[in-house]
Amino acid sequence: HTAHNTFKSSKLTTMTTNPIDMSLYTALFITRCQQTFQLLPRQWQVEVGSELIESHFTNVPIKHLCVRPTGGGKSLVFNTVADVVLGITICICPLLALGAHQAKKLISKSHANQNAVTAFHLDELSNTAIGKLKRFLENPAYLNCPTSIIIFASPQAITTRFYPFVN
Repeated sequence: HTAHNTFKSSKLTTMTTNPIDMSLYTALFITRCQQTFQLLPRQWQVEVGSELIESHFTNVPIKHLCVRPTGGGKSLVFNTVADVVLGITICICPLLALGAHQAKKLISKSHANQNAVTAFHLDELSNTAIGKLKRFLENPAYLNCPTSIIIFASPQAITTRFYPFVN
């Protein structure tokens, strides 16, 4: 089943539409898409997202390549997975404007569940703001925080200006 251009390792995946066969990870992905982002995911998004969540919780690494056109829904997948697994997700955006747009869109879409997800665009933060963010993330109290943080950054930001922060 390759209609959605999603490849996982050397194994192609399919998913049943029978709700009785729905896995815990599939149900979790669909529920979080609806609760956090008020969106009903497409079939391919459910397949990819639930497999990434399962990989995280079962500690079984997978290699996954998802190829979709611009505006095809890739962001919903990684935003929802980040929302489920908590912690910090770093998203490398090749264009500065794209990173800024993604951060703003994520914050506006997740407004219903304000503690679920927050986002920053590293390239737009001042050195003072980055210092504050770093201190917050290094604070042991952050470990008990039920918030996912997605940090959008350009390749230049993580390799030069903000390398110490990312490191």
